[in-house]
Amino acid sequence: MIEPYPIIEAPLEALLYTCFFGIVHAAILGAGLVLALPLCFWGWRQYLVFARGFAVFSVLLLLTAAVLNAVWSCTIWGRVYYSTDYVVDFNPFYPISQTWIETPFGNMKGQIYPGFGMLHVRAAWFLFALATWTGAIYLYSRTRRLWNKRSIEPSPPPYSSPAAGSESGEA
Repeated sequence: MIEPYPIIEAPLEALLYTCFFGIVHAAILGAGLVLALPLCFWGWRQYLVFARGFAVFSVLLLLTAAVLNAVWSCTIWGRVYYSTDYVVDFNPFYPISQTWIETPFGNMKGQIYPGFGMLHVRAAWFLFALATWTGAIYLYSRTRRLWNKRSIEPSPPPYSSPAAGSESGEA
């Protein structure tokens, strides 16, 4: 059996994910921005608002996925399965496959450990992907509040009639 990554290597795993899959996330960001160009017909401001939001969400998704890839490397890889050509096995876009696990590298071949099956690996992937997307959406919703000027300023007092305001001012 292969030794799983110790938790102390989680920051390195997150950095590796960021480096390797940052290219994938950048390509998806670029494609999304190109596909959104028709928004320019309604004005550049609309496009720039979309571009800012999409770019921020992409970065948050990348960072959330990097953290969860590190957790995957320390909890799933080496305990549930072993793949020989391991750099990054978790990503939130498509599930890990049997072919991916069993791809030979040199004279070694990966495997799912006894007691586990592909269903277990896919279930783990689904939970990690769900956590990744949920975390990114949550962080994005919190980040958008910073952009909205109304959420920073205190809310105005409830509406009161002018007569009620003058009476309270005289008393």
